[in-house]
Amino acid sequence: MIPRFPKKSTKQTPPGSSVLSIEHDPATNIMTVTFHGGRTYQYSDVPRDKFKALQSSESKGTFINEHVAPHHTAKRINALRDGR
Repeated sequence: MIPRFPKKSTKQTPPGSSVLSIEHDPATNIMTVTFHGGRTYQYSDVPRDKFKALQSSESKGTFINEHVAPHHTAKRINALRDGR
């Protein structure tokens, strides 16, 4: 596999948030969001400035619902541990 540069940006979110972690790959503009409970989605064509705005938002879940999900294609990349 060819390494990608620059390195992915990652942010762990505080307890109580619906979002466990977010990553953004600036080479592909794919943003990966892992929610508490284990669901992980990749959102395509997310510009770095939107990722930065998400990082600094007070409510990550609200930001995703209002500014990411309606405007970017999402792909679920894993299943919940209990098989759902």
